[in-house]
Amino acid sequence: MFFANTLKNHQTVYELCSQYIKLKAPLMRHNTVANYGTTLKIIAGSSIGPLKVKDITKTKAKLFLSSLQNEEGRSFPMIRNIRGVLRPAFEQAVDDGIIRYNPFDFELKSVVRSDIGRRYALTEDELKEFLTYVHEHKQSSKYYDLFYLQFHTGLRVSELCGLTDSDLHFDENYISVTRQLQRKRTMELYLTPPKTRSGIRKVPMTTNVATCLRHILSTRPPALALYTVHGSSQIPDARGFLFFDKNNMPYVAQTVENHYRTVSNAFYKHMHYDKDKPITSHVARHTFCSLRVKEGMNPVTLQHIMGHSSIRTTLGWYTHLTDTDVISEALSVMNKDTKSEKYYNADNITLNMLK
Repeated sequence: MFFANTLKNHQTVYELCSQYIKLKAPLMRHNTVANYGTTLKIIAGSSIGPLKVKDITKTKAKLFLSSLQNEEGRSFPMIRNIRGVLRPAFEQAVDDGIIRYNPFDFELKSVVRSDIGRRYALTEDELKEFLTYVHEHKQSSKYYDLFYLQFHTGLRVSELCGLTDSDLHFDENYISVTRQLQRKRTMELYLTPPKTRSGIRKVPMTTNVATCLRHILSTRPPALALYTVHGSSQIPDARGFLFFDKNNMPYVAQTVENHYRTVSNAFYKHMHYDKDKPITSHVARHTFCSLRVKEGMNPVTLQHIMGHSSIRTTLGWYTHLTDTDVISEALSVMNKDTKSEKYYNADNITLNMLK
């Protein structure tokens, strides 16, 4: 017992974090484990890694995270990931009686500036201009269906890659979202459930989206429809994917992002478009959400379509409305109110009284 307590008293921050990740790994997805491995390497090579857990104070914790940004130039998301390992690891140390309180239990933004850029979304006119360019441009037109589908369904890029024939319900006008297609660093393809439980959903299929999907299916080589990615205990095998690369492999997120980058760079050059406003798969999803907000879609309905686990995420898009958007939407709704009584000015009222 004395020996065990002695070991705990001498446990380093790196050892604690390594132990925490080892315990959590069986419950994590492959990409999450890989990301945690990267985070652990940073902690191992940092000034705090070799320090004893019991010697870390809240001040030392804050100074360490601050130095990652101010001295090492690391981004806010990376620092957030590092703290995302340190805080629960130290909470584990509290539970084990090694320390009395968690020195990493504080608001990250109190010591680190957020450098996360604003979420971009195209306006209706910008979207039309971009898709028209893609459709009419010889080299880019082969990606038109891909871009059109994401901009008009709001699917996450890995969900888009994971779509198969069985997910397309043309008679009922919806698309089932039940899986994501991803790729390991070994290049092996694998399937996972959507990002959250809310990610399992049905997305409306408009007439134009249905036409787009039918075109994708009609132009896909028949042999590729048989390509199968094996699942797991969580998710069954799948085949009948919609998009394939030049090596006859189903698209993954990186493939889609590369196409967006190539086409958007050409678009910037030929159309003199503002390069400070990116066009990516994230922008496509954000654009879908933003345009539905401006159309006045019910927030709860939109939350379900987007697969947001929190209504706060969906409502965040209402902050993107301009004064013009607000007035236009409000009038379009209020002018439909046929139950309100007609307004009469003073002269009309007087005339009516005299009759």
